[in-house]
Amino acid sequence: MAHDGGRARGSRRIDVTGLGEDVFSQGLPKRPFGDQIDLSPQQLGEFPLGREVLDEIYLGPRQKLDQQVDVAVGPQLAPRSRTEQGEFLDLVTAADGSDLRFGQNHTGRDGHGALLFYYRLSEANAHANAIFKLACKGGQTAGIMVVRPVRIRFLTSTPLDIRHGSGTYVGIHVLAKALERLGHAVEIETPRVRLPVYTLERFWFNGSLSPSRADLTVGFDMDGYRIAGSPSHVAALKGVIADEVRFESGLTRLTMSWQARCERLHVKRAARVLVTSRYSGERAREFYGLRELPAIVPEPIDLGEWRRLLELHPAHSSRFTVLFVGRLYRRKRVDVLLRAAVALGGRIPGLEVRIVGNGPCAPMLHWLARELKLEQTVVWLGDISRAGLLAEYNRADLLCLPSVQEGFGIVLLEAMAAGKPIVASRAAAIPEVAPHGVLVEPESPEALAAGMEALYRSPETRAALARAGAQWVEQFDAPQVARRFLEAVAGAATYTST
Repeated sequence: MAHDGGRARGSRRIDVTGLGEDVFSQGLPKRPFGDQIDLSPQQLGEFPLGREVLDEIYLGPRQKLDQQVDVAVGPQLAPRSRTEQGEFLDLVTAADGSDLRFGQNHTGRDGHGALLFYYRLSEANAHANAIFKLACKGGQTAGIMVVRPVRIRFLTSTPLDIRHGSGTYVGIHVLAKALERLGHAVEIETPRVRLPVYTLERFWFNGSLSPSRADLTVGFDMDGYRIAGSPSHVAALKGVIADEVRFESGLTRLTMSWQARCERLHVKRAARVLVTSRYSGERAREFYGLRELPAIVPEPIDLGEWRRLLELHPAHSSRFTVLFVGRLYRRKRVDVLLRAAVALGGRIPGLEVRIVGNGPCAPMLHWLARELKLEQTVVWLGDISRAGLLAEYNRADLLCLPSVQEGFGIVLLEAMAAGKPIVASRAAAIPEVAPHGVLVEPESPEALAAGMEALYRSPETRAALARAGAQWVEQFDAPQVARRFLEAVAGAATYTST
């Protein structure tokens, strides 16, 4: 709908005059991050947002989201598209190229809907992003949720090093960067004291934590359990330790049991709990006694950055190459992969299995590979750099993940983004994350071998699966996951003066 600057029929003006003051100008109280405020059309007044980008925005008749919702814009803006079914995507774009867009409509269980509106100020004020959530309720009122820049504190004892932190490091790092690009400030707090035993270091770290002054505190897994309890503390589980420990043994099982007890305390004390998959949510409810399924925020991947870096680290192999990436725990079932490699010895000439990662099972797995006479087939790469990992994805013909327990499996996203087909166990969260992959019976070397052999014999199938994965992974792109995270924690953050 074109607009020449005049007021649209039946609309209310929202003037844009600057961000940082009280967002409600008619005596309405400042609300915590994420609060929804129901306003009648008569109560909608002028909201300061920042004249650098927007002149004025008009909100048209507030109708049910299954009907048309008119939006008229000021002279600096140009409308791109409009739907009459309540789904808004890139509805408005700033004429000067600034980042102004409407997010996708979300409809709640009660039939009410919400339209997410994202905008960014000029480059000089790029830190001052905001999100508006306009909720239409039967055409009578409009609820407005204002998300101002938030100071977020991430707590994690996972080493922020891809060589040792594995998928947990990747997920936290990528989410933090995506939130910063949306204008929020993220501080990642990690252990300052290094101890030779990771579990002791983790407990020492938690003992040293002090109450937070940030608007929002997010403790990952068990980290933050001692200071949880405030309304602004969120427990974000990358996996459920009480579930993982079932598949371990010996000292690893003992130390993880201690950590699981702390994680249980964490989710009980936190104001809100997040998980990365429905599988993890169900396990958290089962093992930690949660009354409801936690909110699901999947792991993110920065697709633009990942694909750019893949181009910078080319690698090729004349052999058919199977790649495994992960920490070497029992639940990863790398022994099943090794036995499958034996079965494929005469069926895939020149097969090469390349294993990235280290962990407590490494000595046993190296011994097993020697016993199975796989010295010419298996390459143990250990912990490698990010550049090395990118080269391995480029070199591989497929990713194999024989795990029986995965809270998510971020390596699945990495493989999809690299255009590689996946052979994996039909277990835990894997079917949620990679439903298009070749999923086989868990703990069966022959089933795993058959899945890999089928892809070896059909380049067309490999290409089709790669295309399917490249499309599927788009929903996990970091900006989308960051916004989903903000929705999930809405109402948990509080503002403090600076």
